[in-house]
Order: sequence, then C-alpha cells, then structure tokens
Amino acid sequence: MGSITLGHRFGIRSSFGSGGFWGLYMVLTLLVLTPGSTIFAAVMPDPNQLESAASAKEVDLLDELRSLVQTLRQARTAFYERQRKTESRIEQKRADLASLESRVAELRSAEEEIDRDLAQIEQEMEQLGFELQTNETHQAQLAENMDAWIRKGLRFVDEGIPYRREERRFRLSSVEEEGSERESVTAADTLGWIWSFFQEEMRIARTGETFTKQMDVGDNRIKYAQMFRVGHQVLGYLTEDGQQTGMWIFQDGRKQWKHHLQEKNSRSIQTAVEILDRRQEPELVPLPISVLINHTAIKIELEPERSSKK
Repeated sequence: MGSITLGHRFGIRSSFGSGGFWGLYMVLTLLVLTPGSTIFAAVMPDPNQLESAASAKEVDLLDELRSLVQTLRQARTAFYERQRKTESRIEQKRADLASLESRVAELRSAEEEIDRDLAQIEQEMEQLGFELQTNETHQAQLAENMDAWIRKGLRFVDEGIPYRREERRFRLSSVEEEGSERESVTAADTLGWIWSFFQEEMRIARTGETFTKQMDVGDNRIKYAQMFRVGHQVLGYLTEDGQQTGMWIFQDGRKQWKHHLQEKNSRSIQTAVEILDRRQEPELVPLPISVLINHTAIKIELEPERSSKK
C-alpha cells in the first residue's frame, strides 16, 4: 500500500503505459535494497497485472475516443444537414423575395396606370362639368327660343286666314299647357311638338284645296258655300247657288270677310274653285289678297282695271 502511494506521489500513473510500469518497478527495487524498508518488497504488484490494467484503461479510453469521434462525426453531419436545409430555406426565401419584388413592381406599374386613368377621368369629369354647364345654358336659351317660337306660331295662326284655327292652335297650346304642368316634359318632346306644328304649316303653305261648309255671307244669312284655299294667303268662297262670292282680306283697318265682290273678282273665284276641283286646267287667276309685311297688313288688289292704270 505504501509503494502505491509513493508511486502516486512521484507521478507514476497507469496511464503512462509500459514505461510507467518500469519506472515504478525501479523505485520499488530501490526501496527494497535500502536498509529498513524490506517491508515494501513483500507488497510490490505484479508487472503483468499492472500492464493488463493499463491496457484495459487504454482500451476504455480508446473506446471513449472512438465514441467521441463518432459523436463528433454525427454532430458534423447533422450540422451540415441543418446548414443545407437553412441554405435551402434561404434560397427559397430569396426566390419568394424576388417574386414579391416582381409583384410589387407590377403593382406599382398598375398603380401608376390607375393614377393616369384617374387623372384622365378627373379631366373628363371637369370637361363634362363644363359641357353640362354649357348644356344647361343652351337649354335655358333653347327654352326661351321655344317659348318665342310658340308665341309666334300662335300669333301666326290668329293673324292668318280663318282656316282650322282651333286644330292648328291646339298643336302649340297643348305644348304650353303640358310644359307648364309637367316637369317631366323634355326639350326634345317640346321640339317634337313644335316641329310637328311647323310641318303642318309648311304643308298648308305649299298646297291648295276646296271644301264645303256653312258660311255667314252677311246680313245674318247662312248659306252652304264651297270654300277654297291657296297657301296661307288666299281664302275665299263661292255659294252653292253661285250667287255670291267672298274673300278674306284686309279692310277697315283689320282682316275680315269681304262679301259681294266685283263681278270680275267673282269670276276669278269661280275659276279658282274649278281649278282646285280639277275641273279646269291650271292658269293664272287675279285675286285680291292681303299680306303681312313687318306685321302690317297690306292689301293688294289684283284687278285688271287697276293694274292697267298702274
């Protein structure tokens, strides 16, 4: 026991291998040869046992080293695997980032395009607002013009020949009544009615006709007469018995019926009736008429005697 302790004190350990064993053996031999220390020789270990113990320890250490190396290799493999997965994730994130950057670029381009469209829309809205304001001004002006046309049309009917006045006035008077009572009446509707009125008036201006009606021939006498009309200026009658004629002309400061015309005018009226009835070929027929010049009635007597004097 004293030799083993001494060996530890001198730093002799089994981990030194066979060299350590022989060092220990030499120390113990010296102690045996020294006087008074023969007691140590009796307990000196067997060299084979010491070598066997050292070899077992080395094997354990070698196994431990192999295990440590294996653990390190596994740790390195795991580290490389983690590093590979991390790099793979990094590459995936980079690809995702590139995709997002591309998407962001597309969105920015779309945003710029939307901004341009919005700017164009705002410009168009501004233009539409200006056009709407102009349109409202035009509508107001058009409404004033239409009112003036209606008044002129009604006055034209009232101041003209007494031919279907109620029917002709109704085309325009209905426009005034409906336009004042219904807000839903549009300018297009009003223009349509006015246009219909003027179309009818143009038809009357271009045509002539005869028709039969009861006529006040003066002196409170009512007779059936054959009326004839040429445009808006000529309106006359010939009674069915052929005894009396009349014309709508300007006299005594106003337009009225003139009965009992001169014989030559009566013959002209009879000829005009026959021409309009297609019983005679067309020819020039002198008739007294009244025309409006600047809203002033002027009487024109188309009689041969007065024409020759002029």
